[in-house]
Amino acid sequence: MYAGNTNETLVIQANGNVGIGTTGPLSPLSIQANSGGSALRFIGRSDGISGIDFFNSTQTVGNYFQSNSSWMRARADGGFHFSNGSTPIVTDTDGFTIAGMNVGIGTNSPDALLDLGTTAGQKFYVYSGSTVKAGIGVDLSGSSRELSIFNSSSNGYSDGNISFGYRNESNGAYQERMRLTSGGNLGIGVTGPTGKLQVSLSSSTEYAMVQVPTGLTSADYNSGLVVGEGHANGSINMNFWTDTANNIGFIQVSTKNSDVQPLILNPIGGNVGIGMTSPTSPLTIKSNSTSTASSGLIIQANSSTNTIVRLGERSNGRARLEMLDSGVTKIAFYTDGNHNYINAGKVGIGTTSPSAKLDVSDGTIYSIKLSNTAAYNSGINNGIVFNGKYTSAGDVTDMASVRGGKENTVDTHYGGKLTFHTRQNGLTDTERMRITSGGDLYVGTTSTNPINGFRVLQATGGTFIQIEHPVNTSSGSDLSLIHI
Repeated sequence: MYAGNTNETLVIQANGNVGIGTTGPLSPLSIQANSGGSALRFIGRSDGISGIDFFNSTQTVGNYFQSNSSWMRARADGGFHFSNGSTPIVTDTDGFTIAGMNVGIGTNSPDALLDLGTTAGQKFYVYSGSTVKAGIGVDLSGSSRELSIFNSSSNGYSDGNISFGYRNESNGAYQERMRLTSGGNLGIGVTGPTGKLQVSLSSSTEYAMVQVPTGLTSADYNSGLVVGEGHANGSINMNFWTDTANNIGFIQVSTKNSDVQPLILNPIGGNVGIGMTSPTSPLTIKSNSTSTASSGLIIQANSSTNTIVRLGERSNGRARLEMLDSGVTKIAFYTDGNHNYINAGKVGIGTTSPSAKLDVSDGTIYSIKLSNTAAYNSGINNGIVFNGKYTSAGDVTDMASVRGGKENTVDTHYGGKLTFHTRQNGLTDTERMRITSGGDLYVGTTSTNPINGFRVLQATGGTFIQIEHPVNTSSGSDLSLIHI
């Protein structure tokens, strides 16, 4: 058939093939476009939709492809299959398939909106140059089950980073939040992490957290944050976790198989503070109370929770040290003027096996020294007092004493005396005997001219013993004087 010229425009061959624009149709309908034109045009109906339908041999099952001026649509109940270099069939996996709303690349039965199939390796490039490539890789072979996000690196360390962030909707700017370097460093809030994990906080309200499940106890040291060699048996780790039921936290160094290990703080130097921010010694503990026994340091017994040692604050900056036995304080030392005491066993000074409540063993002249801090002219002497119980109720009082000290109140004079005191019932402690700095012995008197008692005087001509009778007569003292 010809259209106004000698060029054939429509050809119908004996085999039934029809050619439009071509004289050698190789299919039932072959259309060849003229120069710059479309080979086939579908004109829409009144609603603007046009298309083409595809049916089976009995024209009972069909699919269609339709379009108008703004969209294109298709229906293929069995899916669309596209193959590379061969006639596509439903079992092809070397192309891509559209099944419903799922697209499969490398699979003919996609299970998701985008299914990349089961072939391992690099599956999707978001950038692909001649040598620089970046994308997503999948390896589901064996037991690896690996999904990778990768970037190219020229030196395997400083470039080829992967960042994670968000796009600001107001200005379209990309805001980075996390970065993984090609060297294996992960940074959160920092673009140049220098360690394997570096978290940078931008304000005092931000924090980094490892959240552990509720119900953990002191035995769950393999939960929480573990820093160390890993969870293999024998590996040493430092474990951080919490007991939410009791509102306490734990730090434990141990191996995977429950072998506890030492914890060392500041091994190369520096001070450690507890309850304060400016420690002034290798370990500085801030008292948390001005008066309680538990304000500082407590040591508990190994087999119970009983306190055996307490070190803390007594009152207003004063110290206390207490040692206990079954909850009862046996030894106590205070610096606030309260009584210090040792109420357990015997005390040995210079010996490890004391045989009395106080046993002092020494090779010098003075094993015990008592010093007087009173003013030189106070007349106060110090010494040893003896007391005991005097009632069936267990009341205790002073009964006798031995005192020594300065003999007079004269400035620069250091002559000393030693006095012995006893106490009569209902009376006060009274001096009964004195040894002066010159060696004189006074018994029952302290006077150089006694009216009672006696004295022994060390004189140049010999020793005098003077005995005084309690009563003087008009004829003179009733006395005897012996000159030896």
